[in-house]
Amino acid sequence: MPQGETSPAVVNQQLTPYDGYTRGAGLPLPPIISLPSPAALLRLNLSLSGPASGSLRATLRMFPQQNNIMTVRLANADALHPLVTLDVPATLLLDNKDYIVELRAATSVRTQQTVYTFMFRIAKAAQ
Repeated sequence: MPQGETSPAVVNQQLTPYDGYTRGAGLPLPPIISLPSPAALLRLNLSLSGPASGSLRATLRMFPQQNNIMTVRLANADALHPLVTLDVPATLLLDNKDYIVELRAATSVRTQQTVYTFMFRIAKAAQ
């Protein structure tokens, strides 16, 4: 990066798995992530509550519409590193919208199975 240039702002957010695919009575609201306008990237640090080994595929969707926004393969998770990181360009995220991240793992029969689900809401802040 040339001298005098600043790197784009990165917002880091830790998320824990969400225990429901749809909201209903008794389910907690998703966390609200404040995304300032100069932010270029939202870095989601996804905590894995149980063992996950091998490669994981993350799919980001708007919720409840379920339209896919992006799908990426993540670094391998293991028992020693119960956290994976998903970088999302801020331009893909809309203000006052809910999002869901599904982590899928390969099964023994070469299919993908959802192993973790995370939810969050974006609140874009003007600066």
